[in-house]
Amino acid sequence: MRNRKALTERAEKFMEKFQNNLAYLRDENGHTQESLAIAIGIRTNTLQNYEYGVTCPDISTVYEICCECGVTLDYFLPEDKEEKNTLMSRINKLNTEKKKLLETYIDLLEQL
Repeated sequence: MRNRKALTERAEKFMEKFQNNLAYLRDENGHTQESLAIAIGIRTNTLQNYEYGVTCPDISTVYEICCECGVTLDYFLPEDKEEKNTLMSRINKLNTEKKKLLETYIDLLEQL
């Protein structure tokens, strides 16, 4: 059985990173709080509560945010020091425009 304190610390790290990254990700994708909330099927005040760390979204809501904003779930996971420079971590830090350029480049490479 896992240590409950360790689980709580991990959950707190997740919420801290989620809260810090949600508004940035929303802005990078051209969404207002209202437009993102509508796109993922929640109320605007619910999204505000996520951004301010008042409440924690369920996994399906986090998934919907990721799908709408073009990131993977690990975008919101706290990074281990060893994982800071992994390829996915680096890709997730790119803005939408750069991700589209990267996708085009990958398409070109696949044609070779």
